Amino acid sequence: MVIDIQQVLAPGGLIAKSFPSFEFRPQQVQMAGAVQRALLDSRRLVVEAGTGVGKSFAYLIPAIEMIATGTQKVLISTFTITLQEQLINKDIPFLEDALPKTFTAVLAKGRGNYLCQRRLEFAMRRQKGLFDESSDQLIMINDWASRTKDGSLSDISFLPKNRIWDAVKSEHGNCRRRKCPHFHKCFYWRARRQLDTADIIVANHALMFSDLVLKEQGAAVLPDYRFVIVDEAHNIEHVAEEHFGINISNRRIKYLLDGLYNPRTHKGLLVYKHAEKAIDMVAKTAGGANAFFKRVRQWYEDSKDETNGRCYCNFVDDNVSPHLKNLCLELAKLAKGPGDIDEKFEIMRFVDRCGALTQDLQCFLTQDRKDYVYWVEKQTGT
Repeated sequence: MVIDIQQVLAPGGLIAKSFPSFEFRPQQVQMAGAVQRALLDSRRLVVEAGTGVGKSFAYLIPAIEMIATGTQKVLISTFTITLQEQLINKDIPFLEDALPKTFTAVLAKGRGNYLCQRRLEFAMRRQKGLFDESSDQLIMINDWASRTKDGSLSDISFLPKNRIWDAVKSEHGNCRRRKCPHFHKCFYWRARRQLDTADIIVANHALMFSDLVLKEQGAAVLPDYRFVIVDEAHNIEHVAEEHFGINISNRRIKYLLDGLYNPRTHKGLLVYKHAEKAIDMVAKTAGGANAFFKRVRQWYEDSKDETNGRCYCNFVDDNVSPHLKNLCLELAKLAKGPGDIDEKFEIMRFVDRCGALTQDLQCFLTQDRKDYVYWVEKQTGT
């Protein structure tokens, strides 16, 4: 039986009976009807509605109806955390009580929001070689891990430094799955199982696009879904640009190399391996990167008035990729040697990151993706 939108949202309807101060809005009824028809006909719909229309109810009610008819999952994508929390904590629970329909809804978080207990144990074993004074935060995370039920960043009372959380978060390529001793109580996989059984998945635009990128590579963050409702769609262009584009910076390269070995603090993953050859390659890669970005800056200063930063194919020499490739090979050798299995996973994580950076560099310089636009930006003070 198809829900009669007029009856649900009308004065004295199901919503009004559960919410006495509910205000009838013709625009809301019009939007809900349009959404319902679009879902039933499997076609695209774009709606522009001002504040006060009641957009969330206007798309949630038809979505719930589609779920009740036995169709597949509905993904609702938002831009802000505020709207996600409104949907999950307020609007959807209200409709669960008000409508004669049974459904489940779950808030989806990116994998990197969840703690990996195996990686945390490894970081605790090697914290002196991995981190500087910020290792106090690692001890705090370890204490929190024994108490948290959610295991995600939103449950921590403080915001960990990027380097600390980066060492303990759950990652696709750094997961032993069922071979991991923590698999059955893993925070990420428990959340993933909830997503698999949910009817409505609420996510942000960044997670939706991350999932689309991974699906192109044969992986996924989200389970399969049939319908997509994009709220706050005016922000979607910039999020898509971030996920489908290539972004290369000296900060990205330095962050990667410092994780292996930081010459200033003498900390990093390679410290415990006593891998002098790999450490030397890290230094050579850093030197190549410095020379590369010096040439990029010079090119930009010389041509910015003419090009506005729009660069041409191979506009500078690649001083980085050869060093990165050598570093990749050396790290792969270290990972194949004897040693801690968790350490090998961490090393291979850097092999993957070096490989991805090499691929991005070569793609940017050769400009082999013809439907892309390539340009250089210079930050103030650099």
